[in-house]
Amino acid sequence: MRRCRRAFAAGTLLVTAFLAAAGSRAELAAPFVVTDARDVALMMRVADVGPEDYLIDLGSGDGRIVIAAAERGALAHG
Repeated sequence: MRRCRRAFAAGTLLVTAFLAAAGSRAELAAPFVVTDARDVALMMRVADVGPEDYLIDLGSGDGRIVIAAAERGALAHG
């Protein structure tokens, strides 16, 4: 359950970052918004990602979140 809460917190941070970058404009297609390296580090820290974790990034874009998770020893797919 602890892992679920951490994953939810990290996901919430990602959604918040996306909404802040997208602003209030309505678009038909989702824009590609690069996640800042500090935000990626914060998400990894908040979720406490480590070797015992399995991370899936559905909107992996350039893969920086998947790469950061893999660098922390997690099995990661994007």
